[in-house]
Parts: sequence; structure tokens; C-alpha cells
Amino acid sequence: MIVLDASNIAMRHGEQKNIYSTKGIKIAIDFFTKNGHQVISFLPDYLFKEKDPFSKHSKKRVMPDDLAYLYGLVNKGLVVKSPPQDYDDSYCIQYAKTHDAFIVSNDMFRDYIDNIKDKTERAHEKKWRDIKCISFTFNGDEFLPNPDAAFFKQFSFDIQEYYKNALKN
Repeated sequence: MIVLDASNIAMRHGEQKNIYSTKGIKIAIDFFTKNGHQVISFLPDYLFKEKDPFSKHSKKRVMPDDLAYLYGLVNKGLVVKSPPQDYDDSYCIQYAKTHDAFIVSNDMFRDYIDNIKDKTERAHEKKWRDIKCISFTFNGDEFLPNPDAAFFKQFSFDIQEYYKNALKN
């Protein structure tokens, strides 16, 4: 099971063009599903609302470039909308823990870890994060997860074959 921090992925893919790239989410989903993994992603519900041009927050809010595509992902069960007032990373983290999944994100989840008061538990959560998070980058439209991630080592994937499978049409 792979949990995608879809906002993190969309922002990273769209950073060169300064857009919230739904295409980046699709590329990441395809990368893992083509290799036989179950994938789920989480997005805050407010991203599915049209931007109100008269809202005082309208200039700060980044809008996805393809809302119809995002709704399609929701209908396919690939995206779960988190309540707008909630911290969407909490949903990713809890789901990953419950399903022994890996999280694809460049977020270090510092705010989540900093909220843990017990030092032993905080150290445990940091270790969990270091093992279960897969960082990534993009080269144009090519998704590149960190080849040093524990995910690839734990399952002894041949990284070249894994990438080749992901690139097949």
C-alpha cells in the first residue's frame, strides 16, 4: 500500500510553472499502480471548491489546474477528501500506520512530530517517518522516487526494473 501526500506531489510537479499540478498526482499514481501497488491519496476538501474571486483569501489559495480530473480520482477511490478545517497530513500518517503503508512525500512532518510530548514516543515516530516516507522529485513529467528509500530496500526491488515498469504505457 502506498499513501500519496497528493498536495505535496502536485506542488512539487507544478513548481516550475507555479501551478498546482493534477498531472503530477496522476504521474505518481501511475508509477506505483503500474508496479502492482494499491494507492490512495489525501487532499484537503477546500481544493475541490472553485476559487471565489471576491474572497480576501483568494490570492493566497492555489487552485488545482484540473478539478474534473481530481473528482474523477475521488470517484475511483484514489483520492480521499479530508475536512477543510483538519490537518490533512494527519490522515496520511494515520492511514499509513493503520495499513502498514509507505507515504510518498517530501514533507518531514515536523509539526506532527513536534506535537508529541513524550520523548520516547517522539523518537519512535521519527524513526517510523524515516523508514516509511519516500521522498521524490520530478524531471519534467518523469516521477523519481528516492532510490535510497527503505521501501526499495525492504522489498529488494530491482530499482531499474521498477522504473522501467512504471514507464510502460
